Amino acid sequence: MQATLITLLTLLVCLSSLAAPPESNVRLPDGDQILATLKPTHPRLIASADDFTKLRDLKNAHPLYKAIAAEILRNADTLLALPVVEHTIPDGKRLLATSRAVLGRAQYLAMAYHLTGDRKYVDRLYIDLHAAAAFADWNPDHFLDTAEMTAAFA
Repeated sequence: MQATLITLLTLLVCLSSLAAPPESNVRLPDGDQILATLKPTHPRLIASADDFTKLRDLKNAHPLYKAIAAEILRNADTLLALPVVEHTIPDGKRLLATSRAVLGRAQYLAMAYHLTGDRKYVDRLYIDLHAAAAFADWNPDHFLDTAEMTAAFA
């Protein structure tokens, strides 16, 4: 069984926290071996193209999946009408509300695109990501602001 990059990175982090390396016959793969395990197609995060095909089939065949897909599309359609995200720190400390807004938009709009193939969702997501990428910063003084914005871009 091929190990995923996340599994390998988690293993490396755990091993690096030990006082001494464990004595074993386990050979950790080098960087080229890790990269060779990556799927060549996108998307690779959260779900694969095959996973999205299965979801599209399920939404047409099962009432529960159909209801969930309809809710996702309702939320995505609502996001289409919202103003583009802006760099705002209302409490003087956190950009977190904006970072979470971008993350939520990325999740809903990307999923709506994958469920329907309608470019209006991915085009709108691009507009918000482009705006967030142009921010002067992602408020690195508050690590969650930067972390959640990074997750949105992932």
